[in-house]
Parts: sequence; structure tokens; C-alpha cells
Amino acid sequence: MGCSSSTNAVDQTPEEVANSKKIDQQIAQEKKNKEEAIRLLLLGPGESGKSTVLKQMKLIYSAGFTPQEIQIFRSAILLNLLQCCKCLMSGMKELKIPYGFDPIRDGPRAQVKSSAENNKLSDSGTFGDAVQLAVPMARGGTMKKVQQDGPFFAPLDAPELPTSQSTSNTQDSSNMSSQSNQMVSNRSQNVFESRHSVAEGRTPDPDGTALAAQKIYDQMAVRRASISSADEDDDGIFQQGPVPDAARLLKAIDTDFGFNKDASIPEAVVSAIKLFWKDSGVQYCFRRANEFQLIDSCLYVMENLTRITTKDYIPTEQDMLRARITTVAVTETRFILPDKANLVVFDVGGQRSERTKWAPFFDDAQAIIFVIAISAFDQVCLEDSGTNRMVESMNLFGSICNHPLFKKMDMILFLNKIDVFREKLEKTRVNSYFPGYVGDNSFDTASKYFINRFLSINKYPNEKQIYAHLTWATDTAQIKKVLDSVNTSIAKSTLQDIGIM
Repeated sequence: MGCSSSTNAVDQTPEEVANSKKIDQQIAQEKKNKEEAIRLLLLGPGESGKSTVLKQMKLIYSAGFTPQEIQIFRSAILLNLLQCCKCLMSGMKELKIPYGFDPIRDGPRAQVKSSAENNKLSDSGTFGDAVQLAVPMARGGTMKKVQQDGPFFAPLDAPELPTSQSTSNTQDSSNMSSQSNQMVSNRSQNVFESRHSVAEGRTPDPDGTALAAQKIYDQMAVRRASISSADEDDDGIFQQGPVPDAARLLKAIDTDFGFNKDASIPEAVVSAIKLFWKDSGVQYCFRRANEFQLIDSCLYVMENLTRITTKDYIPTEQDMLRARITTVAVTETRFILPDKANLVVFDVGGQRSERTKWAPFFDDAQAIIFVIAISAFDQVCLEDSGTNRMVESMNLFGSICNHPLFKKMDMILFLNKIDVFREKLEKTRVNSYFPGYVGDNSFDTASKYFINRFLSINKYPNEKQIYAHLTWATDTAQIKKVLDSVNTSIAKSTLQDIGIM
């Protein structure tokens, strides 16, 4: 009476029944795919290149990046550009490098000429009407005269510094008091003592050029204190001139929130970045990037500065591979391999604070790719300036490789960033950081040394194998060959039963 009848399965139309069956089949197929899928963990310390490997898998095994992902990478590249500038500013302060410092002109063998009159202050507390600077900071490499319209913090005399002596043993020829000299020496020494306790207890001594830069920086700081009561700002930009001004402009930009869609960097900021990057002191700081925290893509974004700062900029595949986005959550990505096998890849954050999220994925893992940066043998951890990154990688690899759950599971080891590794070997000796290394400094010998170091960590060599690969994650052709080899390695071990081959 007045009640509408309910619709049941009997009353469904043929079309509705067909749709229902299709949905049931899809659910059953998804369940089957999930059960048959190879569950692969991408593990390793921070900044080793795990996410870049995942990006390459998307390019190789799927349709690539979505429009939304491309937009995210566009914003990330622009943000990386500004972050590089700020990291370099911090490096200038940490390493005590003045803007305009030239290693050839101002290094330990430089003969700096400066009369006593150059070091006198005028009555107004600024330098005299025509003071010729011993080190022409931020002046395009030419000597300039500084007028009284503002103080320019010129360095005092910088005598030759023997490379075999520390700053505290160097003979000082300036007119500073012995008390000031001792203060500068102590600060110079402490900077290197606190910078990095590198692998296996070996800390390379700073060279004469580093000491010369540091000495000039400290002398400028003393002069700064003698003519002004103002405190030095957070990044040590106490110089005046075009480059320090550009650094101040860049420092003031808020990079916490990134860039909105289609946003671009203003032309004034682009000009400031170009001026900042060309500075000889900044270039010297960049060459010492292993001594502070700087992303590997710094040179890439700087070399492509003009292109990536245009208003209609669309990132290329290489741009997106180079983009640095810190992984702060576990991501799950599914692929269908050429042999039709299903692959589920879990990418996890490598920073120490993110490693607590790894454990829940251990039980169901069927394969592990552990990624380390072989180029990081001369760097320290972001979270711990007293731990060498390579030592951190070995310790972390040992905790995974010898974990009870993985006792019989073969592992894939990617020794990544071989392109950066090759470049470093041309100027940095491995045994400066790993005294036990006795081979030559060639790529083949050094890479074999580190491969063997990791292989020796395996406590169960009779029960599991470690398949080591030297990788260049931003090179699609190279990484594709490696991934093809990885599939074969997995198929020959514990995953044969689910038909990956």
C-alpha cells in the first residue's frame, strides 16, 4: 500500500548484469595481479639516487610522466636553482671564503701589496677617499677605488701561507695585535676540526689555498668588528658590492613554499643569480662542494639557467631526472615489464628520520635494490657532520643485508653516480678518506675496491648473492641495460617461481 518495490538481482537488466560481472572480473584480476606481482623495495641512504632510478623505470616501463608530474618537476627545478644559491652562501660562510676570492691571485703563493695607508680608517669610520683594495671583492676581477659613500670591508695583508703549516703556525706580517692573531688562528683551526670526521678516522688536512681564503675572511671579520658594531648576518655577507648585494637579494627569497603553476623567476632575480654564480669566490666554493651540503644538480641547473627561467619553460626528461625532491613518504608504483610480469616498486625516504617507515614493507618484500652514491666517499651526512656518507651507506647496507628476514634473499646493489665519481677521482684521492685503499686512483681500481667492501659485508655468502652494478641513474640508456640485467638476476634467484622471465 503506497510502498515502492525494491530492485533486486532478479530485476536487473542484462546491461546491469554484464556491468556487475565486469566489475567482479576486474576485482578478481586486481587481486590476482597483486598476489603475483613482484614486490620490490628501493632502499638506501638519502641522496643516493633511489627516486631517480624510479623515474627511469617510469620512462622505460610505462608511459612516462603525467602532465601533473611535469608541472611538479617544473616547480622543483626552479626551487632547486634558488636552493643551490642559498647552499652556496652557507658554504661561503662555513668554509670562510670571501666573495671575489681568486685561488690563483689570492692563494698561498700570492704576493699581496698593501701600504700602511691602505689599512688606515678615516675619521668618519669608513675607508679613505681613494683606497685601492688588495683583494678586489665583487668587482669583476679589476682593481677599483672605493669612495667614502659606504664602507667596503677590504682584507688586510695576506702573506704567503706554507701548505705544510696550520694557520696558528703561520707568520703574520700585518699590523694586527698578537691577541687578534691568536683569535683568528683559533677560529681558523676550529672550522676544520668541526667540519668532518671522515671515514675510518682519517681527516684530510686543509690545503694552503683553503687556509689563505680563511685567513683573508677572518681578517675581514676583524676589520668589520673594528669599524662597525653591527652584527654579521646569518650567512656572513658582511662585504659590500654587486655580488654581495646579489647574495642578499637571493637570501631574502622565501623558498619554503615553492612555485605555483606557471610561475617564473623574476628577471631581476635571474640577473642576480648570474652575477652570483660568476663570482670567483663562489666558483671556488663550488669546487669544494664535498665539504658542505649541495645537491648534485647544481652545475646542471646553473648551466641551463637561461632556458629554465623562461616564462614558457617546459622541463625536458633530463630536467625531470635531475630535479631534486626529497622523499618524505613511501610511494607505491606499479609497472608491467616487457615479459608481462607485474612489478610493484616501493620507494622510501633515505634520511635517518624516514627509515622507521621501512620495517612494515619487509615482510612482503620479494626483491631489494639497495642504492648508494659511490661518489659520496668524500662527503659527510646531512644529519651528522661527523659521519662519512660512504661509511653510513656501508653500515645501513649491513643492517639490511644481514637482517634475519633477508638472510636468504639475494640483493641488487647499485653503486650510483659513477659520472660524479669519475670527475672526483681526477682531483681527489680515495686514500685521503679511506687510508686502507692502496690502489691507483683510476675508476676501475677504485670502483672495484668499493664493490668488494660492500660484498664483504654479507655474512651469508653461501645462502645469498649480492649482484653489484655501477650505475649512472640520469643516463637512460645505461640504466636500461642495468635494469634488464637486474630482471635476469631476480629471475635466476628467488622469483623464478612467479615467472618474471
